[in-house]
Amino acid sequence: MVQQNTEKSEQLVNCQQKNNVLQKLNQKLNKAYEEQRKESQSSKKICEELTRLDLVKNIETKAQEIISDMNQIDENLVKMQKQHEQLFEEQKKLHSSLLREHHLLNQYFQNYT
Repeated sequence: MVQQNTEKSEQLVNCQQKNNVLQKLNQKLNKAYEEQRKESQSSKKICEELTRLDLVKNIETKAQEIISDMNQIDENLVKMQKQHEQLFEEQKKLHSSLLREHHLLNQYFQNYT
C-alpha cells in the first residue's frame, strides 16, 4: 500500500508538472493569440487608412481636373468678353456711319426738292 501511495504520489506530481507545462503553454498561446489579434486589427486599420488615402488622392485628382476645366472656361469667357467689346465698338461705328448716311440723304433730298 505504501508503494501504491508512493506511485500515486509520483503520478500526482507528474500530472501536476504536466498540468503546469500545459498552463504555461496555454498562457503562451493566449499571448500569441492576443498579439495576432492586435496585428490583425492594426492591419485592418492600415487597410482602412490606405483606402482613405486612395479616396483623398482620387478626390484631389478630380479637383485638379475641375480647376483646369474652370480655368479653361474662364479663358474662354475672357475671349468672349473681348469679342463682345469689339463687336460693340464695331456696332457703334456702324451706327455712327448709318446716322451720317441718313443725315446726308436727308440733306440731299432737302436740296433736291
